[in-house]
Amino acid sequence: MRMLNCLKTLEHSFLPGRGLWNRDVRTGYRPTGPCAGEHQGAEHPGVRCANFLAASPKAQAEWRQEAAFHRFEAVHARDTRPGSP
Repeated sequence: MRMLNCLKTLEHSFLPGRGLWNRDVRTGYRPTGPCAGEHQGAEHPGVRCANFLAASPKAQAEWRQEAAFHRFEAVHARDTRPGSP
């Protein structure tokens, strides 16, 4: 739920440019466009995705948010697994 709320917030921000995500909430938020096949938030996106990110401040913010989610989850995921100390 946390991630979906953040995605909605960035999707409806006043940042210029296209976002990374489709806008059909009936099917869920899914990557679309040049970055659809990429690991969202990756350090080195492919050429098409990198060009898209360079041209869209909104997509850049969403990409940074995805990277932050991955970093957070890498550090804290073990703390939330059942049976973790």
